[in-house]
Amino acid sequence: MAERQRRLIYHRDLAGTDWFEAPLKAKDLIWDFVGRAAGTHVDTFVLHVTYDVYPSKLEAKQYVSETGAPVGLMGDHATWAPRQGLTANSWRRLANKQALFDQDIDPVQMLLEAAHDAGMDFFAGVRMNDVHHAQWDWHPRFWVEHPEFRIGDQPEYRIPRAGFRAPGGQFHSQIDDRLPAALDYTHDEVRAYMLALIEDMARAYDVQGIELDFTRHPLFFKPSEVEAGRGRMTEFVAAVRKGLNRIGSESGRRLALEARVPPTVESCWRIGLDVRSWMAGRHVDILTVAPYWHPDFNMPVEEFVDAADGTGCKVFASFEFAEFPVLESSDATAKVVRAAALAYWKAGAEGMHVFNPHVLTHYLRQEMPFLSEIGDARTLEYLDKHYMATRASNYDDVAWFSYPKELPAALDAASAGVGRRIRLKVGDDLEKAISLGIGAEATLRIRVMGMTPKDRLEFKFNGVRLSEQACQSEFFPLGESKGLHQYSFLGDAYFGTPGPYHWLSFRLGRETLPRVGTNEVEVLLLQRNPEVSEDVVVNDVELIIEYPK
Repeated sequence: MAERQRRLIYHRDLAGTDWFEAPLKAKDLIWDFVGRAAGTHVDTFVLHVTYDVYPSKLEAKQYVSETGAPVGLMGDHATWAPRQGLTANSWRRLANKQALFDQDIDPVQMLLEAAHDAGMDFFAGVRMNDVHHAQWDWHPRFWVEHPEFRIGDQPEYRIPRAGFRAPGGQFHSQIDDRLPAALDYTHDEVRAYMLALIEDMARAYDVQGIELDFTRHPLFFKPSEVEAGRGRMTEFVAAVRKGLNRIGSESGRRLALEARVPPTVESCWRIGLDVRSWMAGRHVDILTVAPYWHPDFNMPVEEFVDAADGTGCKVFASFEFAEFPVLESSDATAKVVRAAALAYWKAGAEGMHVFNPHVLTHYLRQEMPFLSEIGDARTLEYLDKHYMATRASNYDDVAWFSYPKELPAALDAASAGVGRRIRLKVGDDLEKAISLGIGAEATLRIRVMGMTPKDRLEFKFNGVRLSEQACQSEFFPLGESKGLHQYSFLGDAYFGTPGPYHWLSFRLGRETLPRVGTNEVEVLLLQRNPEVSEDVVVNDVELIIEYPK
């Protein structure tokens, strides 16, 4: 059978059994996980299957409590609070888990069959160092029995878990205390354990491929051992490829291998992932470039595309919806996704990957019309877009697996005519649209914090100075009411920035039309109000593309 030409991978995981009212009904799970994506551009459904406790055919990974007691409603130590002290959501999660056992439902098999019925391939996803279990008292048996194989607390691996950034200032957050629970891939036993788990999945279910998610969570060696560990990890990925080839040959099929990795080649290298060698050695079929937790609209996908040239490996770009901008409607959200997707297609990506979409459907209560648009660049060409430059998340300042962002940017009045430059990647070819008689309007929007009428700023787009007369300024003394919060345990939501600030809008004419690829916005502070001590900060840079209806 010819291998499918994949274009859009859609991810879900089985952690969220508390998203459904108890008792969980099979039809609700099928609709929410698979039905929403049926009939769209989605051709591959990936399910992370090693996260929670449920009936399955898997043997390699069993969860236990720290005391060794069984896990489930019948276990003495299976919950993360005494039975009488459960929160409503903790009770709901356990009750729905028990409902799967009571009905003898293997959710992996059920969702696999549903995906196949919908015409999708099914990938089983493996989180390569998932530490979510560290926030509860049930853990993988291997982890409990081998504390010597854990990375442990490392000063270099301390990042904020959730918080908020004061305008132009510091983040206020807590340290993610789950990370010391990560397994250390330096040890042969850890790699053998993970390999056995992966091969168990490939044999137990009629999957078309395996996803290795190296972003959950992105640490695999102690800092002093990354250099030595890099080769071991390449050998491990090669062993996975070899194992899948062996298993596939037993059933007359070829199993695809996809790896989901951090957003730059250098950040992958820094954590022990030599992705260039993976591609050159033809160990992976798809390399998915992914942000961690926070959306990133400017990932340098092109450097992965260049590295993949001649290797046969396809490069996909992933959307992370965990801290996605809070917009007022499904259509508004779709414009942002379309924009980033088209830019990634134009940068050479050969497919898209949608991760954690439950944030949209369950928290924001939005639909996902973009699933019928982003799998084909031609579909996106003349649809309205909302481009955004990526702002720093709550971890970018310190994370070993990320890279510096250009926003927010504090302005310096003493910079001798050189301003702060922010890159904006665009996929729309507006010159082509005009030549075809389609037409389009392009509006550059910049949100500036701490600005007063006594300040003088200058703005350039791709080196061309923008006229002050063409600028429309809107003042928000208290911020904006829409989307002040994303969901309860996250901060720094897009519209959560408090006022005062100004949104400045520039309608771009023929001489300043954005180009396909990287565009540059430059902001100069020519004169600062001498009575004000705080910085003027460029917090957001956006480009709105609108086509005639």
